[in-house]
Amino acid sequence: NDQPEHRRVDPKRVSVRYSNLSGNVSITFLVVGDEYEYAVKKVLNLINEVFVGFLNVHFQEYTAEHFHKQED
Repeated sequence: NDQPEHRRVDPKRVSVRYSNLSGNVSITFLVVGDEYEYAVKKVLNLINEVFVGFLNVHFQEYTAEHFHKQED
């Protein structure tokens, strides 16, 4: 509840699971019922947060090397 609405996932609509096996990270979304539109929006928001927020802020060198982004 301390996150803004766009950053929350309703567990009654989508279940999100994270795993890290020897540095190989995966995120799984399990859609409940027919909540596909909601799930896709949440997946896109998460991808955006990972690339624009997390990687770009904390791993600028990695982002520049793997995604050809110019470092600031």
